[in-house]
Amino acid sequence: HGERRGLPTAPDRTVLGPGAPALLIALTAAIDGDVLVPRPCASWWAPYARLLGRPVFHVPTPAESGGVPDPYALLETVGRMR
Repeated sequence: HGERRGLPTAPDRTVLGPGAPALLIALTAAIDGDVLVPRPCASWWAPYARLLGRPVFHVPTPAESGGVPDPYALLETVGRMR
């Protein structure tokens, strides 16, 4: 389906699941590393990442940004993580 929209797709680049929560949990479990989540975010994101043993870091997200974290806040958060 992605190729019809001009997106390259292949079996090793495709993830399918019953919904966003299941996909995010599976990806968090499969990929090693810390988890950055926007603040505010869905209330279930951080607890599931912590259940998988991943540290969770919140990145401030301005209301007018449409859910995209502030770039300077993202850099600051990554700096604190290190």
